[in-house]
Amino acid sequence: MLYQRMSLLNYVENITKSREYFDRFDAANCTNSKKSWKKKRNYELIVEYSKILCAVCVRVKLIKCGFVFYKRGLQRLRSIITIEKQKSKISEIAAQLKIIINELERHYPKIYSSVLSNTGNQLKMFSSFTSVKIVLELIAQELFRYQVTWERIAAFYAITGALAVDCVKTGHSNYVLHLVDAAAFFIGTYAAKWISEQGGWVCKLF
Repeated sequence: MLYQRMSLLNYVENITKSREYFDRFDAANCTNSKKSWKKKRNYELIVEYSKILCAVCVRVKLIKCGFVFYKRGLQRLRSIITIEKQKSKISEIAAQLKIIINELERHYPKIYSSVLSNTGNQLKMFSSFTSVKIVLELIAQELFRYQVTWERIAAFYAITGALAVDCVKTGHSNYVLHLVDAAAFFIGTYAAKWISEQGGWVCKLF
């Protein structure tokens, strides 16, 4: 489906307008605990889980859009998911993220269907992975600028999935794994401290 195109800045602003939906979830998710921010190991674990969860969400999005992995050179994405199956905690979290993402896509299909269909930066945006990464970081900065919640993290994964679909559609399936790595890095940069303050990746997000 094609939508009226807007500037990348306006697109990012529209993502944050779905905050009315975010507020429908448990307000407790917005509070910060007083637990100390444990640096290295805690951070590494949060980023590791973030990567696995992002891979799950991206894979779901690609399947939903009808892309076959072995034909698109995305076999390694499946190997990341295999790790997820070995950790029941991660499986529970992934299931809850999928519920939130499905609701976001149902209420805001224009925003979460495709970055490409919403902006006029087709050639420039996908000219290199660096360009795609810049777009993803801009989205992360805006989403987490004033507040971090599980719902905003789910929204970030939803947008990452939409970008992954755009990458495959434009012939850059080789960007997808790098996109998952970048998303995990940005979660580590902009949201890991908050996740740690909630006790880490917990089984009950809402």
